[in-house]
Amino acid sequence: GTVSPWTVRFYGQRPTSISLSMADVAKNPTIFDVTADGILRIKEGTGAPVAITSDEVKVSNFKLTNLTGTGARENIKVEMTVEYKNTSGDVHYNYSKKLETTVSVRQ
Repeated sequence: GTVSPWTVRFYGQRPTSISLSMADVAKNPTIFDVTADGILRIKEGTGAPVAITSDEVKVSNFKLTNLTGTGARENIKVEMTVEYKNTSGDVHYNYSKKLETTVSVRQ
């Protein structure tokens, strides 16, 4: 079998960030997290964190679950709620969506 080019590191019992050890030194580590004000970010290597979401939405309930079994392939469940930041006060613009997906390492 092929060895994974990166490893997954979770932080805490209910992790809200993930660190990926990448083969590319310039991108090692690659970290995904959510700020206190709901911005989903990526940070590659020594670079500054970059927002993945716009300032018009807020990410909450961000949760990562390690579903990896006894096999070598990492399997991660990603859950989050994305909400439109309705600054107008008009309830017609309120919108929120719960998103859930599972990702795994391609080998």
